Amino acid sequence: MSLRFPTLLGCAGIAVLSVACGMAPDEGTTSESALNEPAWTPHKPADPASCPGTAVAGKLSLYLIPPPVRLDWSTPNRLIGDAIRAEIQGGALERQGKVGLGHSIGHVHMQLDCGEHSVPLTGQTGGSGSWQSALDGFGMLLRAFEGSMDAATPASSAKIKEDVRLREQNGLISKMSFLVNEGVCKRVKEFHDEYVARRAYRKYGGHFRGRRFEGAGCAIWGADVLDVAGLLRRSVYTPVWTQSMMVGEGRFSNLFGADHYEAGSNLVWRGPDGESVIWPAGVDIPTSGWPIWPASRRLSSWTGPEDDAFGITEARGPLERQLPFSIYDPMLMNDWAERVWSDANAHGAATSMETTWTASTNGRSHEITTDAHCTQAQTIPFDRDNDDLFKDSDEP
Repeated sequence: MSLRFPTLLGCAGIAVLSVACGMAPDEGTTSESALNEPAWTPHKPADPASCPGTAVAGKLSLYLIPPPVRLDWSTPNRLIGDAIRAEIQGGALERQGKVGLGHSIGHVHMQLDCGEHSVPLTGQTGGSGSWQSALDGFGMLLRAFEGSMDAATPASSAKIKEDVRLREQNGLISKMSFLVNEGVCKRVKEFHDEYVARRAYRKYGGHFRGRRFEGAGCAIWGADVLDVAGLLRRSVYTPVWTQSMMVGEGRFSNLFGADHYEAGSNLVWRGPDGESVIWPAGVDIPTSGWPIWPASRRLSSWTGPEDDAFGITEARGPLERQLPFSIYDPMLMNDWAERVWSDANAHGAATSMETTWTASTNGRSHEITTDAHCTQAQTIPFDRDNDDLFKDSDEP
């Protein structure tokens, strides 16, 4: 990410009532066609020994760059304060020649080495004009910034390659790699090319879903590459890689913009009961135009008595005053990869996210690799995934 801070029971009662009062003869009876319908089977990573004759065609990698300072998401104020410190530290690392780019809140790159289906090192980036959100509180993370692809020009491509080289040399990056078959190579290449052709990259924001071509943040775009490829299950990695919360109406504003923010498909929160709260599809997020000052009491918590109702009929229950929000976090992705690397390095291999990983090094940085060449590519249309970010994308 280049974004700079100045920076989510009546059904049970109805069911019981239905049984108690009785049903019409055909109610509650499953039709023959429904009985004959095949049950959905999760698209899990395949055993690399399960496909004799299938060759490894290439390697898909995500480069995971953590922020230079750990970001504390427990309150908006702590997040903003840490992001400012990370901005300063990122600049210091650049001046010391340890990195080529500061990446104050972290970043994720993708690379596919697969012959004619290859995609050079790239990723979703953006964030120019972030000064406009200085007094928007959490609105900073709801704004659609001007975006681009990391490899948009020869100059930008050279710059990110140099940054990766320096980070590998100094142990400031980790890498997650998959050995894949030709079908997966084609699928990833098609997704990348369609994303670029639609110019979806022009919108940079953490609540947009890349596979739906809404735009994206860097980490959601990287995670969506793995998702459309079918290499890992979304229900497995999302709880580990996301920061997720309900944000009160009084915690964000749009001081220099419209009276709303554009909704994105990642406005989802998974509650402690395991149920997801999802913002109504296509409904913009109402907001005020009043300034929210950094370090103010209002930003000392994610919700509170200052939160008014949004005033939209589609937002009921907890959505009346709170916005569900989940964002894939390069810091959490890197944390997970480093844990897996440590386990694999100590024991020869490690199992995580339903697959087996081995450990290696690139300079002073760590890489985890899994043999996924027997895993078949996902086949559903890119933009027809499940609305619930915490469910598998191909779950009906």
